[in-house]
Amino acid sequence: MTESDITAALRTVLADIAPESDLHRVGPEENLREELELDSMDALHVLVGLSEELGVEIPAKDYGRLTTKAAIVRYLQERSPEGRVEG
Repeated sequence: MTESDITAALRTVLADIAPESDLHRVGPEENLREELELDSMDALHVLVGLSEELGVEIPAKDYGRLTTKAAIVRYLQERSPEGRVEG
């Protein structure tokens, strides 16, 4: 799964949850909740939506780590079927 795949999924999910959000104006290391003015429920729905959209499980214990675009991309790439190293 590429960064472009994840970013496109994030845009799709945000369009449903917070259609006024402009992901382009948020830097990779900026806090998404703060920059997009998402409340805690919106932020939760974003992560659940990404999980469903991309088919990658995101346990609730990891939600606190996923606050920036860069963190979300790294996390999902590591957990995608293509990103896992079996051994």
